[in-house]
Amino acid sequence: MSYATYKNIVILKKPGSPTITSSTGDIQATSLTVKWTPPADNGGIPITAYRVVILKAGTVINNVNISDPGTTSLSVGGLERVTKYTVNVFARNTVFEGLAGEKAMKTKFEGVPATSEIYDLPSEATNDNITLKWREPKNNGKEITQYTVYQRIVTDGKHGEWTRLETITNISVRELKVKLEKGKVYEFVVTATNVLGESLIEYGKIKRVSASRIPAAVEMSDIPSEVTGCTITLKWSEPQNYGREITQYTVYQRIVTDGKPGEWDELKTITDVSVRELKVELEKGKVYEFVITATKHSW
Repeated sequence: MSYATYKNIVILKKPGSPTITSSTGDIQATSLTVKWTPPADNGGIPITAYRVVILKAGTVINNVNISDPGTTSLSVGGLERVTKYTVNVFARNTVFEGLAGEKAMKTKFEGVPATSEIYDLPSEATNDNITLKWREPKNNGKEITQYTVYQRIVTDGKHGEWTRLETITNISVRELKVKLEKGKVYEFVVTATNVLGESLIEYGKIKRVSASRIPAAVEMSDIPSEVTGCTITLKWSEPQNYGREITQYTVYQRIVTDGKPGEWDELKTITDVSVRELKVELEKGKVYEFVITATKHSW
């Protein structure tokens, strides 16, 4: 008896075109959100990436590669009001890029504000906090009434959900101090709101900060929960510096009243890092909290 051997052969080809599903509500005065669905035909192997191209009068003004195949939307800013744009979305598998899904979109005369631009932000943090600063964006026809600061964590290249850190209704304030944890990668964005709504989270306005260079937390020792005298001596251990020399310690104090913590006050900055203790004067009847930070050399 003879046996025949069969082998399946997969013929790979270009994937089909994504379908752009953006509606009128996704179009603003100086921004738009491109939304799409994956192509029905992936070309024989899974889709691995997308490419979004924005054209104005036939000239490419944005060309964004998206390496996460689970992402099917992109908000793009920096556009002009009352202007026609052509949007192309391409799908890629591991071998080919397919033909574009295409749609024409025209920006509005008035709309939500542009996303704020964050500036002077380092890509790597060397302390356990940073100060976000941003510029006033275009209001797109209506007065800005508030700013909202968002943060998300990036883990192994995958983005977490955006969480709101702060809403600021005093629009003359355009900065915010943010605490960081060592080893985490953060992304930040600041939106603006007018009577027409909140700005989109524009792709080009998202800023990333790696907190890998923050020193470990400074641990205090031999601190009693109650004291009978008018002074206390804070003592602490040298933390890990993760390859960078510690240049100073900073001691902070705050008062807790009826269970509510007050603002942190800086007691002392110690640049002689061999000194790891500090005597602090106390007032009878008050509840204190202390924290000590370490700062590393910036090079």
